[in-house]
Amino acid sequence: MTTDDRHLLIERFLGNWFPRGVDSISERLPGGDLNDVYRVDCQDQAFVLRIYNKAATHAMVECEHAVVGQFGSRLVEVPVPIPANNGGTVVQEDDLVASMLPFIDGYRVDITEDVELRMAAEMLARLHSVGETIECPSPRPGYPALVHLDWHNNRWWNWASVEQTLREKDQPIILADLSRILDNLPSILDYLQKLELPVVQVHGDYYAGNIRVQDGRIVGIFDWDETRRDYRAWEVARSVWEFCCLRNFELDGRRSKMFIDTYLDAQGEVTSSELSAFGPLIGTGL
Repeated sequence: MTTDDRHLLIERFLGNWFPRGVDSISERLPGGDLNDVYRVDCQDQAFVLRIYNKAATHAMVECEHAVVGQFGSRLVEVPVPIPANNGGTVVQEDDLVASMLPFIDGYRVDITEDVELRMAAEMLARLHSVGETIECPSPRPGYPALVHLDWHNNRWWNWASVEQTLREKDQPIILADLSRILDNLPSILDYLQKLELPVVQVHGDYYAGNIRVQDGRIVGIFDWDETRRDYRAWEVARSVWEFCCLRNFELDGRRSKMFIDTYLDAQGEVTSSELSAFGPLIGTGL
């Protein structure tokens, strides 16, 4: 798509919310690896236009919005999609869908600071507390839970293509490591299913880039594309890895303990079965 075509598409999308036009549109905002996100200013208010990637369908995004709406009604940190002129929150133009959100100013949470690491852990506990009560189709269209994921061909990768690329780039060590993980997955997933781990509505992509801080508190949790009903332990384990992993890809024991202790102090729950699953869950690489 040319730059001119992209600008025309943005204007068409915006017309669904602002038929009289807007004051300004920013260049693409940083982050949002899979989707295009733009700041929109209109009548002294700031908004965010989110144009989803081509793999996202109207049904997928509608389900996401239904979940986000429930979270947002309980947690002020979760921005809720703004209805378009037709009353819906999902708008389609050609083969792309988009939504509009309030713009929330702030900076990316600094996980090198203990106080902000604890804020992230506390927020995760609050999300999971609400996530226990969320009503959502299971499985969400296009977003199966971990144990039902096709590990060879899914929305993130096609193993045949990955394997071919690594062979072409002469990366035998990486290929061997990934092949070993893939070979071990059936036994890991079987083990996890036998544990009968608690399932909640997870954020699905809880990491520093999707958390905004302002005036010493978290003010925004963004990018709910990956939300689904899944193991609570998976998201806790993944978050510990995301927030407490050192540059040499080893966990910082002190920070990991701080994260989990804060999660528990904030009324988060981790059962003994969930604790035993942390290692295998981190080992899946997701």
